Amino acid sequence: IKPEATQYPVAETKLEQPGGQAVPVLSHEVATNGVLYVDMLFDAARARLSEEEVVLCGLLCKVLGRMPTATRTYEQLATYIDLNTGGVSLEPHALALRKPVALTPTAALDYLPLLDLSLKLLPDKLAEVPAIVQELLTATRFADLARLRELLKETKAKMDQRAQSSPHRMLFAHVESMSTPAAAFTDRVREFRFARYLDSLLAGWPDSDEAAGSRLAARLEAVCRKLFQPRNATLLLTAEARGLAAANDAFRAALIRATSSTEAPEEEGTGESYFEQAARAESEAAGAERKPVRKALVVPTAVNYVGMAQNYRNGAAGCAAEPCGALLVATRVVELDYLWNRVRVRGGAYGAFIHALRSGALALVSYRDPNVRETLDTYRALPDYVAQLQQTPDELATSIIGLIGEIDAPLSAPGAGFEAASRWLSGYDAPGALGADPALHARAGARAGRALPRRHRARRRRRGRRRRRRRRKQGALRRGRAAAPVTRGRGGIALALALFVVFVVVVVFTWVGVRVPRARAP
Repeated sequence: IKPEATQYPVAETKLEQPGGQAVPVLSHEVATNGVLYVDMLFDAARARLSEEEVVLCGLLCKVLGRMPTATRTYEQLATYIDLNTGGVSLEPHALALRKPVALTPTAALDYLPLLDLSLKLLPDKLAEVPAIVQELLTATRFADLARLRELLKETKAKMDQRAQSSPHRMLFAHVESMSTPAAAFTDRVREFRFARYLDSLLAGWPDSDEAAGSRLAARLEAVCRKLFQPRNATLLLTAEARGLAAANDAFRAALIRATSSTEAPEEEGTGESYFEQAARAESEAAGAERKPVRKALVVPTAVNYVGMAQNYRNGAAGCAAEPCGALLVATRVVELDYLWNRVRVRGGAYGAFIHALRSGALALVSYRDPNVRETLDTYRALPDYVAQLQQTPDELATSIIGLIGEIDAPLSAPGAGFEAASRWLSGYDAPGALGADPALHARAGARAGRALPRRHRARRRRRGRRRRRRRRKQGALRRGRAAAPVTRGRGGIALALALFVVFVVVVVFTWVGVRVPRARAP
């Protein structure tokens, strides 16, 4: 294991736009086998969306590219996209910022809410991409109410299926949403609150009420006009050197122009956006005592999923202002030792997990748990366990090595490009979850590098001894069975032949004894 973390360098340029605005263009060079990956990252905070419009962003991610446009039906659009690209998708993300960004004089946002429009294509299809982007972002026909209702029901069915098959994942997102604003945004656009919003949409849209569908279509169009603007965009290109060269300034400018074919809406009133309200509420609650929030969610299962979350940035004195290696090593030890023994082995649950996110959320969740109160008591006793935790240098090195294998795993080409962009946008230029403390990461890597060879030698010796014992046993078994299969095989054949002969003889004599008297009878 290398003591240094994997770096994902990114080159930044500015693309000037009319009116003096400049769109950041990020380029990440990596081996892609000739494929060009394009990501258009739209900042939802700059769009000044209301709370309902934020939830509609989640719905927009589900229907964009699956609705008809002004010039094509849905089937024609799907064929057009498949012929020219390897697929188009829109996904929401919440990137935790290392330093909060001021939205108002009294409130700052500690995360970056993004909607990522991603495409993959070959360089010879570059000329078609701006037209595809423009058609998707500016010409989608949400007024096709039959198709919109169909997609709503399909999305609702998938969310219900997920709530039944993986309720612990939805529980993780929901308990985290009650502790950090970043997780609250994620919960609104793709998790529990989004599912509840879908329920309310379908309940308030009867089959005969076209007015409700028309209002929903108008709100989706308004969100597109506010969100998909050059001032909110950051362009990310991931490709090899020749692919980045093919995506020249003309292509980049055409791609940005594709988002501005409609006029940006005028700012409505002077009210606060959802993000400004959330930032102000978080700043006001920073110095106040936080009361615990208790909720019970009913799902159609016969077992329980018990969760608890806390914002460690707002916790007791001594908590890290941002995630560091010590925090993540502690969570790994807690999950593999404390939660495993207390919740799974003693409590009878099928699993127990802990997450420490960069946004500040520290969440614990049990999986298929027969208990509720006992599990919550185990969660509350966690600080006492951590305070008394003692580990030898070898145990600590093992935990560090396992952690590095999880957080510094190899990424695919588009994943590496998005990781490079997310680090650049969020201000984290050091490796993923170990934060921006290079000295801490160097100490962790050096310790892992020293401990690994010694432990590997001992492990190889143990494996060698087990392998030799296994070979000796197998050899003894083979020698003992060398002559037995032949003898048993010949004896079995002889016995079968003897039984067959006896059977034939019995049948023949029986037939003769029956048939001959009958033949002599008059």
